[in-house]
Amino acid sequence: TVQAPLAVGGGEELSLQVAITNRNTVAVESATLIVEYPPGTQEVDMPGKELFRQRVPVGGIKPGEMLQIPVNARIFGEENEEKTIAISVEYRVAGSNATFFKEAEPLRVIVSSSPVSLSIEGIREVSSGQEVALTLVLSSNSPSPLADLLIEAEYPFGFDFSESDPEPAKGQNLW
Repeated sequence: TVQAPLAVGGGEELSLQVAITNRNTVAVESATLIVEYPPGTQEVDMPGKELFRQRVPVGGIKPGEMLQIPVNARIFGEENEEKTIAISVEYRVAGSNATFFKEAEPLRVIVSSSPVSLSIEGIREVSSGQEVALTLVLSSNSPSPLADLLIEAEYPFGFDFSESDPEPAKGQNLW
């Protein structure tokens, strides 16, 4: 079974409590907890390092014994986006060479807020040929520092880029 919050802010730490119970009459050997994360998940202790799959060695579990295993990750996504995390246990039982596999119900977590918000300030209507000044406002909602962010602009047909401050990092549409 898995205990987790229903929602987490983008870029915030998601703490899961996984309980594994041995309901067999024989001991479980070489158990491994496997957690599969959605794209954009990062390790808590290594900001910027993407986390796809986590394997946590559990070892042996006696008959009737329950183990509580904490698992943490940093989830990123758009506001109100649903993320799915798959959790399973791989194990062997005493006296058998077979490897067994048990899946928990997929865990669904809502990203309650985006780690970054972007807004554009400027006029709403323009005439053909009129020069327009736009201001991009980028704000961090994340409790931890964010690095290596890129902003890419897509211009409408007929738009002619003239200048920006700061200068684009590449071409006329990437900062």
